[in-house]
Amino acid sequence: MSTNGEYGICYSVLMATRPLRLNEVPVSTLGAFMEAAAAHRTSDLGQLAGFAGFSSSTARKAVPTLETLGILKHEDTGPYTVTVDGVARGISDQAKEQ
Repeated sequence: MSTNGEYGICYSVLMATRPLRLNEVPVSTLGAFMEAAAAHRTSDLGQLAGFAGFSSSTARKAVPTLETLGILKHEDTGPYTVTVDGVARGISDQAKEQ
């Protein structure tokens, strides 16, 4: 199933008993949500959107995509967490030296 939305096409894939969603969201937007989740531990989607600098509407597209890709996870009562190493907000000292 696919639907057109503000960012393009949303693909829903049925895997096991839970539908997975991949939304067409700019990579820079996904990166902002990854950084926000790494820097600010929150279980509130609206707060995560604010930390990332985007609206809640954008968060409702970006976060399921990151969860489907296995980059972000959110348990029912816990905060959003990044599942990959090395994600941080800002520029590392190593990058500044280049």
